[in-house]
Amino acid sequence: MSRVFFLRFHLLLNTWPSALCAGIEVWQQTSPTTWTIAQLPTGATYSTGSPATAAASNTAPITVDVVQMDAAGGATVVASFELAPGASVDVTTQAGAPVGGEVRFHVLRGRIPLRLGGRTRTFGPGTVTRLQLERNPD
Repeated sequence: MSRVFFLRFHLLLNTWPSALCAGIEVWQQTSPTTWTIAQLPTGATYSTGSPATAAASNTAPITVDVVQMDAAGGATVVASFELAPGASVDVTTQAGAPVGGEVRFHVLRGRIPLRLGGRTRTFGPGTVTRLQLERNPD
């Protein structure tokens, strides 16, 4: 399966109703029903693929959601993780039928906090872990 990714520019409302700031989401398809979506802060650099890497020059972490799409096109966040500046992780997913599946994280650099099933775990360099995805993570 070829990996597909795209950029989607959007406006994020912050706490001031009249203030808007530009943001970028980077979507990458990791299985037929699963995507990763990186939310880049202004000025951040991120490389997607295998592995996903946050530039060491970034000034803030990048939040990445693991999202599953249902047959009707509805999206559900099933896990999320943060990439601190310079952090790198290889993320692969295997879709379940019709939802669920497994996500594999291989941390290459940095410490990666991963939220799944209402629980946060932090993994360090060299860690390889496989976790079951749940449709209702919290």
